[in-house]
Formats: sequence, structure tokens, C-alpha cells
Amino acid sequence: ADMLIESVATHPQYQGRGIGKFMLALAEEKARNRGIATISLYTGTILTHNIDWYARNGYVVERIDDSGDRSITYMSKALQ
Repeated sequence: ADMLIESVATHPQYQGRGIGKFMLALAEEKARNRGIATISLYTGTILTHNIDWYARNGYVVERIDDSGDRSITYMSKALQ
């Protein structure tokens, strides 16, 4: 089984202070404590800054679903 992160968002005024990283680390810790081996998420493909940020935090692109009017990028991270 895996855990799905629905959203990680920090108010623009507070970005760059590590709050998003803290929330991500907390979700990963909760998953590990529950014996979950993989954590997954998705974001709009157009939001390249999100994809880049998740990639810098160890997430890899699993697939991209393009439905014509929108594109969703699915990412995951194997937890140690």
C-alpha cells in the first residue's frame, strides 16, 4: 500500500522558509511509522516549479496523463 499526498502548499509570503519541506517530511515520517513503503502525489504538468521542487525532494515522475484540456503528472518516492 502507499500513501497519497493531496496537497502541499505554503502561502507565498512564507515560501522559502522550509515550511513545505517540513510538511513533506512529516507526511513521509507518518507513512514510515505506518509501514508504508511508497508515498505518491500528483500535480498539474504545467506547474513545472512544483514538479522540480518534488524532484529535488526525492520524488520521481511515474507517469503523465494528458487528457487534451489538462495534463497531470503523477510522482512517487520509495521510503527507506
